[in-house]
Amino acid sequence: MNDWMTLEEAARHLNITTRTLRSYFRIGILNPAVRPGLRGKWLRPSDVETVRLNKEEIGRPSPMRRQEVLAMQARMTRLENQVAVLLRLLDAKDAPLAVNETYARELHATCQSQLEQTNWDLATINGWAEVFLRVDETDLETMARAAGDARPWVPFLRLCLTMNAHVPARPEYAHSLVLQETHRLLAEGRRRLRAAATCYEGLKNYTAHPLLADVPISVLDVLERVVGNKKK
Repeated sequence: MNDWMTLEEAARHLNITTRTLRSYFRIGILNPAVRPGLRGKWLRPSDVETVRLNKEEIGRPSPMRRQEVLAMQARMTRLENQVAVLLRLLDAKDAPLAVNETYARELHATCQSQLEQTNWDLATINGWAEVFLRVDETDLETMARAAGDARPWVPFLRLCLTMNAHVPARPEYAHSLVLQETHRLLAEGRRRLRAAATCYEGLKNYTAHPLLADVPISVLDVLERVVGNKKK
């Protein structure tokens, strides 16, 4: 029996309760054993004595534990920043860009340069997701005029599709809610870009007709006429 101690003996040796002793089991400070032919859990006296000698250190965070806490705080800060970006996107996505010609030209050129890259950080992707969500046919018209591009939505749609394929390919995508939300926003941005392009082309084609040159036309009118033409 000298080679083993019962839980009650170990608790008395450590001057703690058996309940506290069992909490040591849960956090791995002590590892009890089951002896064949005997009931209950048993502890080796040498293990108990090691705990007694280091008892003052139990419950006090070691340097490694402090580092883990700091690392957790850093991860929480990054997560809070990412959530703030997503909330900003969700709040602003319904407001059109309303770009002027200077900004439209610069945005168009920047979009084309982004297509030359194959990898982007999350902040960059979220920034472009906001553009994809907010650009409308009026912005496309301004870009066409400022950049001299008859199809100004093409680079934006290409960039959106490329980023949309890039995000789920990242290793951490499966367990990252932030990346999954970004992927959802890009998918929504792709749909909005296509709708904006359809409206832009419809507005351009209908307003170019001599009979409609001076007739005000709404986006709803364009969509109804485009759908009507497709049915024909």
